[in-house]
Amino acid sequence: MPPVVHPGDEIQIELNIESHADTPVDFIALVFEGVEIASGHIDGNQHRRTRRVVHREWRLREKGTLTAGPHQHRVQLTVPSDAPASYLGVRIEVRYEVRLHVSIPWWPDLQETYELLVEPHPARRPPPKPQTATSVRTANAFIELSLTDTAFAPGDEITGAFAVGNAIKVAELGVEISLVAIEHARTDSEVRRAEQFRYMLPGVLQPLRGGGEVAFHFRVPKEAVASFASPWCKLEWSVHAALTGPWGTTAATDVPVHIDRYNLPHEATRARAEVGAARWRRTWAELGARFGLTLRDKGFTLDGSRGDVQIEVALDQSDDETAMVATLRYPSLELGLRAAPQFLVVLPHALELLLPGHKVECRDLAQGLAFFDPKLLGALRAFKTMRVDDARTFVRQPGPAHIPSGITVFLDMTVALAETLVEAISHIPPPAALHGALPQWRAFAAATGAHLAVGGMKLTAAAVEGGVFDIATLFGPKGELAGTRIDFPIDPPLTLRAAPDGSESFASASGADELAVALRASVRELAVRPHALTVDLADPVLDPADLRPRLAEMLLLVRRLRGERSPGPYR
Repeated sequence: MPPVVHPGDEIQIELNIESHADTPVDFIALVFEGVEIASGHIDGNQHRRTRRVVHREWRLREKGTLTAGPHQHRVQLTVPSDAPASYLGVRIEVRYEVRLHVSIPWWPDLQETYELLVEPHPARRPPPKPQTATSVRTANAFIELSLTDTAFAPGDEITGAFAVGNAIKVAELGVEISLVAIEHARTDSEVRRAEQFRYMLPGVLQPLRGGGEVAFHFRVPKEAVASFASPWCKLEWSVHAALTGPWGTTAATDVPVHIDRYNLPHEATRARAEVGAARWRRTWAELGARFGLTLRDKGFTLDGSRGDVQIEVALDQSDDETAMVATLRYPSLELGLRAAPQFLVVLPHALELLLPGHKVECRDLAQGLAFFDPKLLGALRAFKTMRVDDARTFVRQPGPAHIPSGITVFLDMTVALAETLVEAISHIPPPAALHGALPQWRAFAAATGAHLAVGGMKLTAAAVEGGVFDIATLFGPKGELAGTRIDFPIDPPLTLRAAPDGSESFASASGADELAVALRASVRELAVRPHALTVDLADPVLDPADLRPRLAEMLLLVRRLRGERSPGPYR
């Protein structure tokens, strides 16, 4: 009898019986039996049930006398083609036996049992099938696993790589790689899972900071049992990657694999799907492109814009949990605005009632209320954390930053906020005292190519007579109008020289002093610095076009300070 057979095999059994004397017998029988046995504890009691896979019996001799000497019998049996492989598990056992029974009257019977080991036929090896898995579900640390193939025979080499994400303290973490077999046993009305085998890769691997890949390889043990399924049992294998820390296993993931006997040797291949930072960056780039955002060359930052609002979306791992953050920058609103989280706000004003849990500063509440309209408030409340000031809005949302669905939701909220900001900025009215002057300021801005911040009635980069000027309305401590400031940036800067008394003055041609004295006499304050000429007027300006003569004087003074006689552009 062969030691190992396969489903569908025909087996020739030779039975040799040696009788030392004439011996009466009732019968000589040979039994071939295969059974699947399920056992387990239910309500504290051991239960056992059996399913026959095969049962064949042959009567080799009926009642009579077995004469002295050798007796030979031949039996041919067939292993069923659907017979599961021999298996000894936690709750399931599959066993095949050939039993000999010689019944001897008035004497102990001769009974012998021979185990028959059934193994699966060598299967056709499938083409390589790379596979990946990830444990990412939330903003907590997670692990990703990639294998070059999922079909292996005992002795084959398994190669792959892992990467760890959302990990704040990578140095405290380790990764354990195991080949695990799970038994699924059907007992009565339920399926019970039990770990049957675990082969661990020696040592604990160290993950890399920033989601870098760590490669590994190991061989399937020669004694590994093949994957199989029967009416009562299923044995499934997987490569298991566990992320461990000071407090035990932090995250884990599995790639299912199939262990079998194959007709061809395993082809070594290094092709597999990327995991870690390279894959995450590709995901960010693809999803960002849907919203018109571009991924930077390094890291996880997307850039784009909606109107005058510049959008920057980034991955934030500076806290205990991973989050996505966005910074939306825009030309200054000139509202004296600052809204930031604060646990307790005493006697909140109208804006603070609209933004509970935030301390809000704004020079003019009416302008602030116009800016924080219901649509903008709704867009801001979609985020867990938000800060708003004159130049930027910052929002933060904890959550998985490596799952396409999570990234998409955040980008959708951020772009909606940017578009709402563009609209909200356009609704900001001028200060009440200058409401009637808005058409003139807008006309001057259009004529000079300047940017107008209506909230503070400030013009930036107004091109006049070859010079570029900033014109800003000044406000007092209570928000009242307090004058006008004109800045003329100078580039390249003026050169200072030391006077005999140790003071400093500007090198200049004749006539500059007279121009400076005349200009100073007509304004509240004149300041000449290497990089800028600044003039403060006592009164607010209703029409910036009325300032053209003043701007020409400032331009001429700078030319004289340079010793120039002909006009030229300055900035």
